[in-house]
Amino acid sequence: MLCQKCQKKEATTHFQRTVNGQTTVYHVCEDCTKELGLTDVFHPFGFPMNNLFSSLFSSPAQTPAGASPACPKCGITLREIMDTGKMGCDECYHTFYRELAPSIEKIHGKAVHTGKVPRSAGAALQRRRQVEQLKAQLEEAVKQENFEAAASLRDQIKSLESEAEKHD
Repeated sequence: MLCQKCQKKEATTHFQRTVNGQTTVYHVCEDCTKELGLTDVFHPFGFPMNNLFSSLFSSPAQTPAGASPACPKCGITLREIMDTGKMGCDECYHTFYRELAPSIEKIHGKAVHTGKVPRSAGAALQRRRQVEQLKAQLEEAVKQENFEAAASLRDQIKSLESEAEKHD
């Protein structure tokens, strides 16, 4: 995508501006970003972005210099993630899960994605979430010794699980 300002270079910065409920998305190149003064948005307030991200992540166990664990797929180190706040690839989440989970929970409130999913994965995911909810309800029904409700919930769970097996 070309820069919306100069129409010459590739847009590398994308930002939104909302005025009176009207949101506008801008796409600008690196030079125009500097010209507009958007490169150091947080510096006037006294905290650069890398310090902001570093403060959000829990400190890892001290390791000797150069011994920071690295992602096997992209090679980014845990230290780089903590400094920039950016993952190198999807595998980073799995590689550094134990170290990053507390920080992700601090930032987002939880470490499990519960937002939107692709339509193609929607039915299976919806079924899985429904089974999880029913299992929680089943557990509660058993605790309260409401065995009729528990039996009904058990049957619903079995039905959904057998339906899932047919589609997998």
